[in-house]
Amino acid sequence: MVHYNQEKTHSGKYCLGKTPMQTFQHTIPLVKQRLLEALKEEQQWLDTVVGVKTATIADNLQQVF
Repeated sequence: MVHYNQEKTHSGKYCLGKTPMQTFQHTIPLVKQRLLEALKEEQQWLDTVVGVKTATIADNLQQVF
């Protein structure tokens, strides 16, 4: 399993000559960015519904990442 995921390159739709582990590691920043964007959108919606600016979850998480 280690050989398959960490050593053997793949030519599939997403790996493009990288190992599955390399592909996974390269997508982590993209996933974090999309998560933060989704949280910011949700925060804006909550601010609109509530009518009061609440603590921003996305900004707090961005400091952690």
